[in-house]
Amino acid sequence: MFLLVGLGNPGKRFAQTRHNVGFRVLERFGEDFHLCWKKENGIEWATWILEGQPVYLLKPLTFMNRSGEGLCFFLTRRCFLTPELVVVHDDLDFPPGVIRIKRGGGSGGHRGVESIMAAWGSADFVRVRVGIGRPSFKEEVVEYVLSVPEGEEVRALVEGEKKAKEALRCIIEKGLERAMNCFNVSGKGTE
Repeated sequence: MFLLVGLGNPGKRFAQTRHNVGFRVLERFGEDFHLCWKKENGIEWATWILEGQPVYLLKPLTFMNRSGEGLCFFLTRRCFLTPELVVVHDDLDFPPGVIRIKRGGGSGGHRGVESIMAAWGSADFVRVRVGIGRPSFKEEVVEYVLSVPEGEEVRALVEGEKKAKEALRCIIEKGLERAMNCFNVSGKGTE
């Protein structure tokens, strides 16, 4: 069983911001399978079967820094087995649109990831990181991640979101190692 968690902030105000890459990747993934999203108590979720595996998609609506609260609610109310947790989120350390997959590691200062780690009780989960680049000055990080990109950066992020969606499917269908080999080395996502 897989639980795919996209990180972001709820509401139209944040929908197209850099920080909401995780939500958009899950939305694209859900569109491919014509999934219906359900909302309850600070979460939005969908489910179906892919390659014989139950797969859940989860968007915590508790705002980025409290993403773990939505995860906890889902795990206690909707998830009856221990899933393979895969978290999709933005990453300042990569150029816009570049994706990287890894298991475990630190949060890199990402508050949403920190919240997920606290709720999960471990850093042992898969991350699909979508690069958003860095602002010119460190003190501008909050404004940068909560702003809407423009021009070429939008095109790069859309391509990165598509690759991340393909990476999720590869993780489920062919395994983490294959996905890492395919998407981390070339970055192209071709198989």
